Amino acid sequence: MTITVDSRALTQVLNDSLASLRDTKPVMRAIGRVLESNVQIRFDTKTAPDGSEWKPWAPSTAKARAKEGRGTLLEYTGRMRASLAVNVDKNRVEIGFGVPYAEFVEKVRPVLLDGGQLGAEDADDVMDAAMKAIKKQMRLETP
Repeated sequence: MTITVDSRALTQVLNDSLASLRDTKPVMRAIGRVLESNVQIRFDTKTAPDGSEWKPWAPSTAKARAKEGRGTLLEYTGRMRASLAVNVDKNRVEIGFGVPYAEFVEKVRPVLLDGGQLGAEDADDVMDAAMKAIKKQMRLETP
């Protein structure tokens, strides 16, 4: 599953700030870390990027899981969460899951996106992480 976020305002601010850096990879790594952390928190809290609770199991599924005595919402086997991956290069951050069913899960219990877009909290966190990394990088590059 590939997700592309088109946030013109965020992209413009980051591009303007990144233009003065020689090495942008530390900034991309900071963005990746914050997005990965936010996704992990969503698994722990069972919430979507907009803060709403995930849709619960159907009653029949809840009954079956209770009999088995294992698994929680979106973590029956742990495969999806364990497949979370972040890849960065000097120009982009990719985050996603390495299981084929993630695309379908995202439609019912969003983990990455809020209505197809980066959630407001994620956008704020990305901006904060990027600006901190940019400031740190600029201090390191200043003679």
